[in-house]
Amino acid sequence: MIRVAFGSVPKDSGTFTFYRNMRPALLAQGIDLRCVAAGRDQASLTDPAFADEGCVLLAGKSSSLKTQARAFAGWCAAEQIDAVFGVNSPAILSALPHLPAHVRALARCANGFEEGYKLTLIGQERLARIVALTPRLQEDLITGYGVSPDKIALIPNGVPPERFAAAARAVRGRGEALRLGFLGRLEHRQKGVMHLPDILRHLEDAGVPFQLRIAGQGKDEADLRRALAGLADPDAVRFLGSLRPEEIPGFLEETDVFLFPSHFEGCPNALLEAMAAGAVPVAWRLPGITDFLIDAGQTGFLAETGGTAEFASHIEDLARDRAQLQAMSRAVSAAARSRFSRDTCVRAYAGLFEAVMSEPPPDWQPLPWNRFQAPALFRQHPLARILPAKQRKALRSSLGRLRRRPPQPAAAPDPAARPRVFQIINSIDMKRGGAERMARSLHGQLQSEGIEAHLVSLEGFGEGGVPEGAVTLGVSSPYDPRAFSRLAAYARRHIRPSDVVHAHLFPASLYLSLLVRAGVVAAPVLFTEHSTSNNRRSSLFGRAVDRQVYGAFRQIIAISQGVSAELKAARPWVKGVTVIPNGCRLFFDRPIRRAPKDAPLTLLSAGRLTPAKNYGAALEALAQLMPCNLRYVIAGDGPELEALRSTAARLGLSEAVEFAGYVPDIRALLQEADIFLMPSLWEGFGLAAVEGMNAALPVIASDVAGLREVVGPHGQAALLVDPAQPASIAAAIRRLAASPELRRQLGQNGFERSQTFRIEDYVSAHLNLYAKVRHGYGL
Repeated sequence: MIRVAFGSVPKDSGTFTFYRNMRPALLAQGIDLRCVAAGRDQASLTDPAFADEGCVLLAGKSSSLKTQARAFAGWCAAEQIDAVFGVNSPAILSALPHLPAHVRALARCANGFEEGYKLTLIGQERLARIVALTPRLQEDLITGYGVSPDKIALIPNGVPPERFAAAARAVRGRGEALRLGFLGRLEHRQKGVMHLPDILRHLEDAGVPFQLRIAGQGKDEADLRRALAGLADPDAVRFLGSLRPEEIPGFLEETDVFLFPSHFEGCPNALLEAMAAGAVPVAWRLPGITDFLIDAGQTGFLAETGGTAEFASHIEDLARDRAQLQAMSRAVSAAARSRFSRDTCVRAYAGLFEAVMSEPPPDWQPLPWNRFQAPALFRQHPLARILPAKQRKALRSSLGRLRRRPPQPAAAPDPAARPRVFQIINSIDMKRGGAERMARSLHGQLQSEGIEAHLVSLEGFGEGGVPEGAVTLGVSSPYDPRAFSRLAAYARRHIRPSDVVHAHLFPASLYLSLLVRAGVVAAPVLFTEHSTSNNRRSSLFGRAVDRQVYGAFRQIIAISQGVSAELKAARPWVKGVTVIPNGCRLFFDRPIRRAPKDAPLTLLSAGRLTPAKNYGAALEALAQLMPCNLRYVIAGDGPELEALRSTAARLGLSEAVEFAGYVPDIRALLQEADIFLMPSLWEGFGLAAVEGMNAALPVIASDVAGLREVVGPHGQAALLVDPAQPASIAAAIRRLAASPELRRQLGQNGFERSQTFRIEDYVSAHLNLYAKVRHGYGL
């Protein structure tokens, strides 16, 4: 028997539905799948009506993540657990570094959004396999997060066809009114429920009789009820609340057309169950997700996201042609039984577990519990340590009421007033990276030039303090829907047509583009592209989003020729791209002279600890050189910290590697170092490389667009390496370590090259561009 712990909570959710569908069938295959919930929060979410004999709740009264993680580790030992699926369990994911090597760790990538990918990759160095539920998730993990393809298993969810057999035999479209159904969480950000009122209004305008039943609960239910109350026939809509599992087949049997307006998903069980039951789905086209599950025109219909008229027209076609509706009902049920049956899914998982358990245990040393550190995603907000939940809720409610007060009318703009510059960015936390640093630097330099400059951060300020003229919109994530509404309110109050508005990063750029198209912002707008790569470029949906974003801006700024070239290759229709290389406040006005020394040579890297920075490959390169007289300092903070610590320990490098954390002033480290290493998988520019060159350090840099442009040709100021090959990095380190003269010559060349990236030139180029975009605005 293979014993597997699966992180979930017994409640109405897709994750638990997967567990409930799979457990009995996997038991028959010799796999005991257990549902593990842990901690007070998950205990409060548990619905006993959903629990079965495989469910367990650990540390149900504890709010301490360390206590929950230790309870889980103890339970694993007592139950002789062989493998764990962390899924979205903070306790299990936090325990991964502390579990013994014989317990295999797997991940299940179930949602195509940033936090979903971050959850999947917690403990990445321990993961034997990652299950991707759809091709889109698989592709994003490979291209966006650097996961090796051979570590990913593509296994869609499966549903038990016998559970929906009676529903599949029902004849669709028997009554005059078409029976519509929605099943899921009532919230808009992911599930898109606020599209439903517009879809139904289109049906009313077309004279289509319908009845809609909505099954589910969620935070946007009140808004949805208000919006649907404005229909010509509000009685055509019924809210059923959450359904028990045994009620779902009957609900789907009475559904002719299943409405699925989600903005992003993984492999949604609700959609698969509707298909198995013969309800014909209509959904947004989500590349690699809904177009993988639905054969458009055969087993359902797809519309472009947000196109409610197109969505409604597909429903209208089914209402007018009941024979087509019935034929598609039979086709979708047959396809679901063939492609997405539980038996197919069970065989795939059984094969996966058997393959993983047949492999030798990894070379892994668990961390002692005195080194426990919660993953960044689960770190408690400081307010939670001070106020009980009831008071926190009351405080949030009070702030919400304040935010809903209508804004005071803005004063009429003064035609004689000097133009102002507004920068809009996700965050100005200096720990985040180069874009945040450049926005802060530009803001300060504009003020020193006498420009009235405003810096608007969607999130809190973070590391670096609060610059004069900066404001925060107070959201914890730029993807919080409130970020858009608050930015809209801010723009109405403060931004005049005579101003210049400059956006950085996504989704700040998306929000500003929407405000421009809605007429809220009439000022000229610019956007700086900071990266050579992003996840949107790998999907059709991302292409549609980028048309919305880039098309709204008067000018696009690329921070390097490499960024410009990659943007034009990916989006050839983008016009008005200007290259303004990043600028840097140079620390040193003359090259640092480094005397020969007997002490270990020091390699230095500086930057946020993320997969893109590729520090794991640098550690592997260093391991290839051991034993050697080298010391490696990594300055920076980020989500990969514990994974990199574990990698260093596994490679026997704990004594040679220092994780210095975030260092606000890096000058001392630059002076002490002998070689600067930047092994990034991609870079839009590479500010840290400029700082390394300015300190007269020889640079080892990845041969990638953007970074290659900053450090120059191979052998001039830097040695260029293949970031995917630790051996290439190791060879460059070996070469520089063996030649003090080569280090001196590259360092001298680098210092001279750094002078071309002065902050003063960067600001001057922006002022010239601002003047150009304002031309024709009456100034």
